[in-house]
Amino acid sequence: MTATRWHHVLPLFNIAASGLCFLSIGYLFGLSELSDTFFLILAIQSVLGALFQSIWHAAIPIVYDKSRGPEKSIIITTVLVNLMVGGGAYFGISFVLEGRYPAYLNGMGAIYFAIFQIHLFFKQLYLVDERLGSYYLIDALGYFLSLGFFVALAASDLVQPSLDALFGAMAFGWMVVLGADLFLNSMYLNFAYSKSYSLSLLRKGVAPRIASLLYSGKDVIVPICLRQYGADGFVTLYAYVARVALSLYQVIPLHIVNKWVSGIQGREALLSEPGLSRVAKKAAVAYLLACAAASLVVLAGLPLLKNKRLEMLWSPIALAMMVSVVIWLAIQSFEQPYARAKYLLQLYRVQIRADVLNFGVFCVGVVICVGMGSVVPTLAGLTLSQCVSLWVYRKA
Repeated sequence: MTATRWHHVLPLFNIAASGLCFLSIGYLFGLSELSDTFFLILAIQSVLGALFQSIWHAAIPIVYDKSRGPEKSIIITTVLVNLMVGGGAYFGISFVLEGRYPAYLNGMGAIYFAIFQIHLFFKQLYLVDERLGSYYLIDALGYFLSLGFFVALAASDLVQPSLDALFGAMAFGWMVVLGADLFLNSMYLNFAYSKSYSLSLLRKGVAPRIASLLYSGKDVIVPICLRQYGADGFVTLYAYVARVALSLYQVIPLHIVNKWVSGIQGREALLSEPGLSRVAKKAAVAYLLACAAASLVVLAGLPLLKNKRLEMLWSPIALAMMVSVVIWLAIQSFEQPYARAKYLLQLYRVQIRADVLNFGVFCVGVVICVGMGSVVPTLAGLTLSQCVSLWVYRKA
């Protein structure tokens, strides 16, 4: 099989790995308060991750610029040191406050978070270096290892299922992946730290990531609304729907956009409206077709869940949840080429404007949700807000 064909097959490993990993929580441990809290902490971590990524957000466009090769190793080493310091600080805070806020802070979860955030930086390096095989396979390895640890935990009589146990399993899995990341990128690790680069990258990256923090706040607000206005298990169900949909989004439309980015040359290609529109349409259509196929697989696999409360699948909230997530990510698939072009051109003000307006429209839906006592307006706000950010990126 040729390298090009392999790059079309490899995204399927990500779908299988991430899907099996998170679906196994419900199968092995049931839809319960434990699973709801586990996924709620993951949602909180995704929001914190948006701010954490300000450490390297401004570094990627510089690394992508092939003319700045001599600076690459210094920038990468500087970012890694900052990531380790930031991860250590988050672990310290979580360890101290875990007893006071056990449902939202977890020491073992903080270890997983720190390791995973470093891996996300390495993923971006694989992409800008056009190492798409590593981009997909290393990610899939982390999910398969976590799945293996989950199965071992469920089969063991020595350890009871708990947040520490679940996050410990994921931390061990992604620690192996981090070792592989360091080995595959060892040519960049010259241990030369630059304080000036560190301050410059943070100064450029903080404002866009704060805006992204607002955008990512939806990942926490939606589960909170579901917990407030839905029954036990709705947060986990939403997490499953979102995880499957995001897996499809990350490995199909993002794969299309990633291949486009790795093949373009020069500023003119990033500003070409016909080229952007062609990639955007291809990404959105591919995503919708993948969702149609995946829905059959998901429906076939749901009866395997423990605590079989499958009647909730046909409730108005569950149906609205599924439809809104698919439409939200279909719009984001169309938007992605425009957003990526603005990012690589370092037009950070456009991203800030898009994310702030997106969150503002979403908050209107949340206010209506609270007033009505129904989560449906929040779900509607999820899709309408994405239309606003698409409009901002296309007009810029």
